[in-house]
Amino acid sequence: MKYIIYSLSIVSSLALLAFSAQAREVCRLLEAVGGGTEVTKTVSPGGTLFTGDNWNTDFVVPTDRFYDRFEVRVVPQNDANYSLNFYLKYANNTADKFFSREATPLKRNQPIIAGANPRARTQQPFQVNVFVGGTEAIGAVYTASVLACFNN
Repeated sequence: MKYIIYSLSIVSSLALLAFSAQAREVCRLLEAVGGGTEVTKTVSPGGTLFTGDNWNTDFVVPTDRFYDRFEVRVVPQNDANYSLNFYLKYANNTADKFFSREATPLKRNQPIIAGANPRARTQQPFQVNVFVGGTEAIGAVYTASVLACFNN
């Protein structure tokens, strides 16, 4: 009897391992509008009526499959207080803000990472917007990237 329970336990463990191997997550870096999968910027002064700022970067979500999860990564190259807002943008001109921090102190080379899931399986965002700026961060440099992930 002890042997049968042990054997069933091994079979259950092997089945669980096989299931885990089949449902692995695959991720890819998204391309920014304008090119590149990593974008390095120096925070400009805020925009005015006549000038813009460079506080927004959009990353394009490919239409080749449904992505279950998105992950934004911002790596500051300077100690500074950054304002950060991350959005999933949809084709119907709506957006879901999934991360928001104002004047947040970030340390050099210490990444901030935030993730989000689409609204529903039927609503895939077409872009991920990464807003990094703030008057306290003018002149600071950072690198941003976005991962899109799906279960394979």
